Amino acid sequence: MRIAAALLFCSTALAQTPIPEVASPDAKAIVVKSLAVDNRNQELLNQYTYKMLQVEHQSGKPDKTKLFEFFSVVGEQFRLLTEVDGKALSAAEAAKEHAKLDAAIEKAKGLSPEERQKHAAQHARNRAKNRDQRQYIPEAFQFQLLGEEEINGRKSWKIGARPTGTYKGPHADLLSNMAGTLWIDQQDYEWTKVEAESLGTISFGLFLARLSKGARISFENQRVNGELWAPRRVAVKASVRLVLLAKTGEDLEITFKDYKKFQTDARIVSTDQ
Repeated sequence: MRIAAALLFCSTALAQTPIPEVASPDAKAIVVKSLAVDNRNQELLNQYTYKMLQVEHQSGKPDKTKLFEFFSVVGEQFRLLTEVDGKALSAAEAAKEHAKLDAAIEKAKGLSPEERQKHAAQHARNRAKNRDQRQYIPEAFQFQLLGEEEINGRKSWKIGARPTGTYKGPHADLLSNMAGTLWIDQQDYEWTKVEAESLGTISFGLFLARLSKGARISFENQRVNGELWAPRRVAVKASVRLVLLAKTGEDLEITFKDYKKFQTDARIVSTDQ
């Protein structure tokens, strides 16, 4: 699952190629450098299993919760439902979910080398699309360095971001309708935390959602195994139509946990978060 691809303040990852050093803590220069970092998160994430707890809050009603476990099947994130409203699935429901996973695995086993190559090419196109969207952020926003803070024990720059009001280029509908604050890790130049607000109604690729004006979005990343920046928490406070889930909720909170890496010998490696 491409967790942060269409989020305005999308996550980035560790650099694989040299990037010019920021001579002084200039807000725009920091953002530009962070966006130049090559994104390997999805590639690394495909080597992990993890769990995602989705909580939908509605006024006057009990919370609705779902717990999923994610696996990688030929580079695709497969989502396995394991609990609903804090209760494990019945034997029949669990069997149905596992049958879906088994079918996906069997399908993957039958892929030809050419089909696997097509999958890899599609992933490359998705990464290119994400980079295309990010490259316009410095042009669409004005930035202000607000100071430094520690996020999960790591020093980060705190930077305010507001649309210029004059940007008319690609993705203007999205980029001109968001404002907020971002925290950028001083060592890895990863976007470790974002707090944003929609200035107008927007469609969000992150969850295939449509957000109304005034929606508040927060996003946090975490360092896993000294190699991967992965989602920790996403929260949306607003009336939001989730196209993917075909539901409407007032507030939505998603937390990610239990990242575990598989090695070639199929052992699960404990994580250092």
